[in-house]
Amino acid sequence: MKVTIARGGAAKHAAAVSVPAPAAEVSAVGSDFLKASGVQVEGRGRPMLLINGLLHGRELWEPLVRHLALDHRTVRFDFPHQNGSVFTESYGSLERYGDFVLDLLDGLGLDPAEMDAFGFSIGGDVLRNLVVERGVRFRHIIMGASGPPGIERFWKEFFTSALECLRRGQFDAFIRLIAFQFHSPLYIERDPRILNVMHLRYLQRVPDLRPLETLLNMPLQRRRPDPERDVALRGRTTLIHCLYDQLVPVSLAREYARRVGLPVHEVETGHSLLAEAPDEVAHLAGRILEAR
Repeated sequence: MKVTIARGGAAKHAAAVSVPAPAAEVSAVGSDFLKASGVQVEGRGRPMLLINGLLHGRELWEPLVRHLALDHRTVRFDFPHQNGSVFTESYGSLERYGDFVLDLLDGLGLDPAEMDAFGFSIGGDVLRNLVVERGVRFRHIIMGASGPPGIERFWKEFFTSALECLRRGQFDAFIRLIAFQFHSPLYIERDPRILNVMHLRYLQRVPDLRPLETLLNMPLQRRRPDPERDVALRGRTTLIHCLYDQLVPVSLAREYARRVGLPVHEVETGHSLLAEAPDEVAHLAGRILEAR
């Protein structure tokens, strides 16, 4: 279903709670864990969990947080290996990323059944695994640009190529590979400086490339989505897919949605929908949640 997204003003920020991460490795759930996760809790109302994609950080959710701050209490964080996170040993697999989310919610005293969640890209896979494999129930889930079945070989070749660039010290080639795959042609056409911005951002935020290698291995561990098993998502999940996504072909995304029985909205962006159309996606997410 093609959705025309209304444009409008964003709500003002409510009070935010953010704490910096200490330098040492932290594994126990509690105040130290929450500080180390860099969790930000903002707004008021029903809780909403925001789960990043691999090569992004919690700052990517800023427009959505502004839009939802008046009636949602948003919770965002950095995964291990993102933005200089100190969690480099305790959570080394995609399965453990699910544990990280549950540990975070436990530390905040939040019940998944009473909150909404938005998972972008691999964040959607984390949510899918929690619901289908582990029986965790959220009030409602939005999965944006999350991979359907049928692209496993392509993803393996793509992420293996990205890893090979890093291991050979070809950082500029790595940035270009990621940029041309994550963004739509028109987005780069309008602002070719995005390549330089990405280059500087990764150098500043990831001075040690080893966490990047760990992150790039995560998609190789993902469970192939199975429409028959994933019916557990039905009634509680809405998909958002991108018409110009070069990582997630929209035809396969539509077929997966049809077979599972999930509503799907489409936006005219590449894979990085939150970077290319932040306000549009924020308004769309608000409308999806209002309808639940």
